[in-house]
Amino acid sequence: MARLVGAVAISPWAARILVARGITEPEAADSFLHPESHPFHDPALLPDINPFLSRIEAAISRRHRVVIHGDYDADGITSAAILKFAFERVGLSPEVYLPNRMESGYGIRADWIEAKKAEGFDLIVTTDCGSRAVEACARAAELGIDLILTDHHQPEEDLKGPLAHINPHLSRSRYPFQHLSGAGVAFKLAQALLPLVPPSFQEAYRRELPIDLAMIGTVADVMPLIGENRRIVVDGLDRLRANPSPGVRALLDSARCAPEGATLETIGFQVGPRLNAAGRLRSPRLAFDLLVSQDPKQLADLSAELEKANEERKKLGAVATASALERLRANPPTGAVVLADPEWHRGILGIVAAKLMEATGLPVFVASIEGDLAHGSARAPSGFDAGQMLESVSDLTVAGGGHAGAAGFTVEMSRWGDFEKALRHVASEFDGQAVAPELLIDAFLESEHPVEAILREVPVLEPFGQGFPAPVFSLCRFEGRGRYTLFGEGHLRINLGTPARPLEAVGFRLAEWAKDLDHGPVDLAIEYGENHWNGRTVIRPRIVAIRPSLRETLEPSLPEEVSRVELGGGIPGVVVWDGRGGAALDLEGCLRVGYGPEWRVWWRESSPGELPFWKNRIWERSSALPVGAWPGSCSTGYGGEIPPEWDGRIVDILWPPIRKMDRAWLRSVLTSTGRGTLVRLAYGAEALEAWLSGMHAEATRENTAVVYRQLEQPTPLKELLQLPLSTATLGVCLEALVDLGLVECDEEVARRATATAKRELSASAFLRRWEVYTEKLKTWSDTALRRPAAELVRMWLRGDPAGPKR
Repeated sequence: MARLVGAVAISPWAARILVARGITEPEAADSFLHPESHPFHDPALLPDINPFLSRIEAAISRRHRVVIHGDYDADGITSAAILKFAFERVGLSPEVYLPNRMESGYGIRADWIEAKKAEGFDLIVTTDCGSRAVEACARAAELGIDLILTDHHQPEEDLKGPLAHINPHLSRSRYPFQHLSGAGVAFKLAQALLPLVPPSFQEAYRRELPIDLAMIGTVADVMPLIGENRRIVVDGLDRLRANPSPGVRALLDSARCAPEGATLETIGFQVGPRLNAAGRLRSPRLAFDLLVSQDPKQLADLSAELEKANEERKKLGAVATASALERLRANPPTGAVVLADPEWHRGILGIVAAKLMEATGLPVFVASIEGDLAHGSARAPSGFDAGQMLESVSDLTVAGGGHAGAAGFTVEMSRWGDFEKALRHVASEFDGQAVAPELLIDAFLESEHPVEAILREVPVLEPFGQGFPAPVFSLCRFEGRGRYTLFGEGHLRINLGTPARPLEAVGFRLAEWAKDLDHGPVDLAIEYGENHWNGRTVIRPRIVAIRPSLRETLEPSLPEEVSRVELGGGIPGVVVWDGRGGAALDLEGCLRVGYGPEWRVWWRESSPGELPFWKNRIWERSSALPVGAWPGSCSTGYGGEIPPEWDGRIVDILWPPIRKMDRAWLRSVLTSTGRGTLVRLAYGAEALEAWLSGMHAEATRENTAVVYRQLEQPTPLKELLQLPLSTATLGVCLEALVDLGLVECDEEVARRATATAKRELSASAFLRRWEVYTEKLKTWSDTALRRPAAELVRMWLRGDPAGPKR
């Protein structure tokens, strides 16, 4: 963390958040924080880019008729507008087609290709669709019409028929970033077309590339804000604020948002939904025409129509969601939510499904009944796969398919009962289970922390979104009596500051927590927010969750598993409950003790050896702590931030403490309670053994020879990882060879040392340190599993050594 503070000139709080989220190296941090200063990836690395460019060049010289096939959502609409811009600048006059959700459904169809061939078109270019259109591709080949697919969805690898298939997810792609939106792919193609622009216009072309539309498509399609997407979003937002296109300005005006104050929240909650409303309830052509129009009268008419569609979308969505929730309250779902209703508009089913999934934690399949058919949308939480579930009941559907998180389907109503029953059965076969939404806390703040000053450090980390959410802070044991007001329809406003220096925080739809604020301390979870008014911007945090502070008690159900430990030294009597091997307690008020995000760093630093690459690899998929409940199961990692006045009565130890600082922190927590506390051991052998297995290394003569032989020529370290050895074995063998002077390593390449004498493996001091280290780990694990629970707690609280030291 200290390295980041100095190297990229950020505050310790900002550095801490980056490190906790896996961004630990200065170079990666600089790229993340300043994407605008790092170049775009070369579009020439996209698959089939040369056939694409050659065909477009031929279309220009031969005056071919070209049609762009987009999609009906915001990503498909913006990507079509980007391609239209680029094609027109290189001399083409493309037609644009956007399918109607109700009439045509998603994707490119064979009968549409037949129609375009009959109309005399020579070339079809898709955007945001087509990567799995097997039938359409085959039909294009039969008819002799050239087809180019550009998309970002998971592709069919061996599609027959298209002249070019441009998708960063293809296994043959050399493009270094897979997570582009459809609009992102279209933007890269527009960059690739630069050489076809007349030289005198190339500078203007670069300057006018609609990166604001690529940004809108990226945000609206909820793509992860990492890698190149951050560059697209940062540059696009700058363009939108400084010089929005007439269409985007009209959208912002209808949402009553000033361009200069626009944020990603503006795009996600104002611009994107208005574009999507066109495809849901009208025609996506309305939104497309708005984005490409220059006519003030047309812009006013189109933005007014989109505003009406958006209001209608919200009303229809709210009514359908309320109706669905009422049905679920009367008949609680099991396994999956499967509902159909003739009153639900097909265009808002995705919204309804998402809200029901959020409310239930279950996979959701909702449909609109239209005559003899039910047309539906599905959403599935982590642990389930909506596309696979529909595939497994395909004998009961007319059509169906999609991805893990979202899918669509059509079912004959005569088979709806069988469809519902089959889906519930299929859901029971998945590993997923209904879970409440998880709230991840970046840091726990004590009462003396300067909350406003810490929040002021957050904007340097923007933009926030999918893949990099806004940091969330916990304010523990906040006294809210007399510091809140209610406003609007169920909203809450709390002053986190003082009367002299107020810091207003807003919690939407959280007014029901007012009584808890009156009756005792609460824990708040807040994230950074701003309020823009009359040209001024002030910090206004958002309250994302409230809960009563930790204060529950528990009587164990099995008295024989309980023992009392008298420790003295200011620590009151501690009741120890031996729950090893059991699940974590399902209690809101239970403090869960384990390791925070920095534990991997500590382990890498404590283990012998100097080569960082294998240490990173050995821990990158390891987890030393089961998932717990809010305010987070990483309390030991945040040990210094638990308020000293904490009065919790239950401590659930999910991971046996190793570090001296953890044992000292545990003692301080128990001392601060001022009364007896129940400490429960909740870890088990399976978790410890699985974790330790990653440290198992077979540094034999034979394995070391395998590594040495591989180094006849200097070899990149990442290639060594392809050897048939575990990461730990490879790393320990390589460390031993370096220790013996037989091999040299830098950060990227290993090579044999020159003029070295033969050395015996047993002469490696590193191997001896490694053996001692792993033996101490084994002793720690055995002790934590086999010693009586009361004896373990007594040992930890007295500070007896229990973990490895370097």
